[in-house]
Amino acid sequence: MIRLKTGDLSPGQIECLLDTLPFEITFVDENDLVRFFNRPLDMVFTRSVDILGHGVLDCHPEKSRAMVGRMLENFRNGGHEAAEFVKQVDGRVMHIRYFAVRDPDGTFLGCLEVAQDITRIKTLEPEGD
Repeated sequence: MIRLKTGDLSPGQIECLLDTLPFEITFVDENDLVRFFNRPLDMVFTRSVDILGHGVLDCHPEKSRAMVGRMLENFRNGGHEAAEFVKQVDGRVMHIRYFAVRDPDGTFLGCLEVAQDITRIKTLEPEGD
């Protein structure tokens, strides 16, 4: 079991829990190396374990590398804490968010990317009282 502040989970439970989330997450460490990604059932941005330990810029198309590099530098130096984009990918509307990850002392630990297919969500209507 891994003891966390809000409970204890086994590594297998953590992996299943993360893969059950309705979005894709990727963690990039303070050195811009890909360290983790989950595998939800309906992945849009397919990844291979071969990217683990490699530079995150190498995982992006050439046209977006400069923007990703600037975003990471802004996170690193405290200029921003989050960034978000919406883009079309293979007919899906993807909401992509990036968050600076910091320890309790504010030290930059890396970046969390969260990508969610919001195509169906955009069609939902609010429920009444």
